Amino acid sequence: QDVQAIRRIVGLALAHALTHYASEDQFLRGAKCREPLPLESTLVMLTGLAGVGKSKILSALARLLLRGHKVRVSKDLPEFPITPVVTAFVGPNIRHVDVMNEIADCLGLGAVGSDDSADDRERSKSTYAKADRDSIRHAKLRLYQQGVCSFLGDELQFLTRSREANALLTKLLAFFAVFGIPVVYACNYSAGHRLKMRPQEDRTRLLYDPIILLPDPP
Repeated sequence: QDVQAIRRIVGLALAHALTHYASEDQFLRGAKCREPLPLESTLVMLTGLAGVGKSKILSALARLLLRGHKVRVSKDLPEFPITPVVTAFVGPNIRHVDVMNEIADCLGLGAVGSDDSADDRERSKSTYAKADRDSIRHAKLRLYQQGVCSFLGDELQFLTRSREANALLTKLLAFFAVFGIPVVYACNYSAGHRLKMRPQEDRTRLLYDPIILLPDPP
């Protein structure tokens, strides 16, 4: 079951790669902002009972897609580190700009400087001051340049503890999608039941064909 879930998530990432990184020429045009970057993307729910292993699958997937190597496609461009996946862990009061800085942390943005005493993660937290159009465009370009093909969001049930939970969760998921990368978001059944209360267009987009994890048999 776990392997099947990972294969499906990797399949979404592979489809994105085959579409948006089909050739060196396509990458050069995208990396130089000479053609539009990917638009809003697919959203797939990874759900199950609490403790069934959703977070473990996402962390295993991040380990499988090793990072750290760099590529240089053209002499006109610098080397780019390859980062197949980025992750965001959702807390109770997360804002859109917090999501962007989680992405910046995964990409290593803002971690370059002369202050060796500061932690890289602390430096990257201030990479984006707000989630405006220019900041989103900058993040999308960096995501494309580093070959990111999957966005993993975890612990979204934390947003279901208020009266406005349905709207907050829907807005956050819609924000995940603006980066143009396939999104797999993990949440408990409780969050899924919340999303079932949304209008039909939201249900169709957010709950279509979920990945459901069942507890292992005794």
